[in-house]
Amino acid sequence: MGQIKKKFVKWLTNKMIIRNYKKAGKEYGEALSYCCYSPPGNLLSAKENFEFWEKEYKKRGFRPINKDSFIRYGGYDEPLIGLGEKA
Repeated sequence: MGQIKKKFVKWLTNKMIIRNYKKAGKEYGEALSYCCYSPPGNLLSAKENFEFWEKEYKKRGFRPINKDSFIRYGGYDEPLIGLGEKA
């Protein structure tokens, strides 16, 4: 991830971190569920973005959501359970 993004993230509120984690997880889950139909670069960039936001999410003391839940959320629009819960 870019250096600017890494420095900027410390100023974001918990609500913004949760929103970005959820969005990145949806994109990653969607990319995983349709990985055989899309170029590998899409999956790699979605994975890197998701891992960045997941790390920030954990730093704030939130319990991470498993990747299977994000696959169901991103690929099939099932609801996420436990988003924003403290560890």
